[in-house]
Amino acid sequence: MQKMILTLTALLLLTGCDRPSGGPLTHALTALHDGNYEDFLAAKKESDEEIQGAIQPSDDLCLTTPRDFTKYGVQHALAQLDHKGLFALPAEDRFLYAVKVAGVRPAIAPESFLQRSPMALMNFDTACRNEQDKVLAAMQSDGGYSSGIDEARLRLMRDWMTEFNDKHGDKIDEKMHAAVEHMDAQGYTTSWPAPID
Repeated sequence: MQKMILTLTALLLLTGCDRPSGGPLTHALTALHDGNYEDFLAAKKESDEEIQGAIQPSDDLCLTTPRDFTKYGVQHALAQLDHKGLFALPAEDRFLYAVKVAGVRPAIAPESFLQRSPMALMNFDTACRNEQDKVLAAMQSDGGYSSGIDEARLRLMRDWMTEFNDKHGDKIDEKMHAAVEHMDAQGYTTSWPAPID
């Protein structure tokens, strides 16, 4: 019995090895790091599948969870990264655009239906008067999902930055400023220094 459990555990671990941990956002950022647009499209599909299990516009928005905000925030970030030509640009350029989009925790789109949710408006008393227990349960239902996504994003971005520090050393600022200019010429607005938080 113990041998079977160990075998099943090993199989579960191995099946997860081909995909970056941290969900669709980390998968998409890894694809951008590698300049692999096909991998990015697979991450986008993962995000779309996650959205199917999230709150929908016709649902009771009093039951919106932090997980819903994370899933829709990731979807919005991936929409901003979805430029096939971006994946063919030099690594420094791709990094700067990744930092612009996902250097800090991605937010939901300005036009998202979640913008009118009681959680976004911080208006539970009026909108969800008779559902306080459900609202509280929804707010506490994240189970570490959002922090896991965010920690994986942050780790990937910092590791990517470390690659450039190792590669360019004391010329990092010069190289990144050149990348900003190159991105401007390509029609992308980026900046340096760029925050990762």
